[in-house]
Amino acid sequence: MSDVLPELINIIFTRLPVQSLLRFRCVSKSFRALIDSPNFIKSHLNQSLVSNSYQTIVTLNNNNNNEIHSTNFDSLDQPILLTQPATLVLGSCNGLLCLLYNNDVFLYNPSTREKKKLPHVETRAHPSHVGFRGECDKVVYGMGYDCVNDNYKVVRIMDCDHELDSEFMVYSLISNSWRRIKDFPYFIEFGTLGKQNVNVNGALHWPVTMKSQIEDFLRLNEDFLRPFNFDSKIVSFNLATEEFGLIALPTSRDENFPIKVVELGGRLSVHCNERMNYIDIWVMGCYGVKESWSKLYILTVSQPASIGRFVGVQAIVYSLDGQRVLLEKKDGKIYWYDLELKRVKRIRIPGLSNISFTHICVGSLVKLIGAAKTDVSQDKTRKKSQKNIQRSLKSNSWKRIMNFPYFICCNADNVFINGALHWVVTLKRQTEGFVVSFDLATEEYRFVPQPEISARSLLMDVGELGGRLCLHCMSKGNYMDLWVMD
Repeated sequence: MSDVLPELINIIFTRLPVQSLLRFRCVSKSFRALIDSPNFIKSHLNQSLVSNSYQTIVTLNNNNNNEIHSTNFDSLDQPILLTQPATLVLGSCNGLLCLLYNNDVFLYNPSTREKKKLPHVETRAHPSHVGFRGECDKVVYGMGYDCVNDNYKVVRIMDCDHELDSEFMVYSLISNSWRRIKDFPYFIEFGTLGKQNVNVNGALHWPVTMKSQIEDFLRLNEDFLRPFNFDSKIVSFNLATEEFGLIALPTSRDENFPIKVVELGGRLSVHCNERMNYIDIWVMGCYGVKESWSKLYILTVSQPASIGRFVGVQAIVYSLDGQRVLLEKKDGKIYWYDLELKRVKRIRIPGLSNISFTHICVGSLVKLIGAAKTDVSQDKTRKKSQKNIQRSLKSNSWKRIMNFPYFICCNADNVFINGALHWVVTLKRQTEGFVVSFDLATEEYRFVPQPEISARSLLMDVGELGGRLCLHCMSKGNYMDLWVMD
């Protein structure tokens, strides 16, 4: 019996969310040793990837606060403000995010809040905005997992308008260092939405043009009056062997249109023939086999006014039932696309607006060697945020945690229900009110779903009624709406 119990505990634990496992680490030394073991971390990650469990949507807000949020993929509500700010999300792999902030690159685990600042690497010139073309150097990053050496790697490609060679650097998490390998003999077609690389089958992928074509163009078109239109290809970089390769494209695609490389359902996919009202989506069934390309979908809509033009649209992920695809437009709006009905539905995440980048991330316990917990109290870039200081009765001491990125409405009281405090707040520089909660166990903020409040409502306040959260909505007239959450 003593041999069976640990095995059952291991099986049960691999199916639990990360936040539950982090709590169980405090139960006993044996639980802590199990949850922290490398074999368990890999088993838990594999179980989550196979079952598509505990996925979150990571969104970067297009505001001045450099805020990123994590939202449960199943419910698409109650986004959590992550403790690490970012200017750009460079990639994600196995629950880790690669972030750019203040010209520094970080690896960050949003589930455990571990972060690691990568060593600074010298550049040949000051880069312009990451992933966008300009007169200065252009920098593209990629991130992935080397399963052969059990190592996470970050790559950096620097391309100059006035030079034909591209500097290719590789960072290793194990050695915590950068090194330059062979030059990158291609010109990257900087994609939309900041999705600069696609991680499939242990390799990173980019849409590129051969440098030889650019040499011919520069030699024959000194005045740059002819259109910049070259034959697109997909280049791969194997993270284990660190070798480049070319992926053959579908033969029947329209070569007059550029391609977008994406990952869809764990497979390499390309968007072709992007027109005003439809997109062809090809999927490679067997990786590396040209004949396995198949045109899986032709995205079109029966109500085009609901989404507008299909220019700048990118598929992100399938729904859990496989009947829908999550789409993102370059303006930050996201939609569900019904594959059978060919209809789209706009998705609005409560409390979030002006979304600029969307990534899918899985909850994991993956550790960052030499990482540290995020300490937002030392982040001098957020001086304007309200201080959130918490006192523990057990320790009889105060500690400062993540900054509070909201304005609490005037005369608003807090309400304690279901282990969390609740307030009516507004986003900074906005007037629309909503309810936010602070979980006293996990110490995380969440948005609370709200009813469809009448436009006549002027003021809101939260209260407690019979042990349930209630919402008071004062209107222009001489009455008040009272809502109760079951």
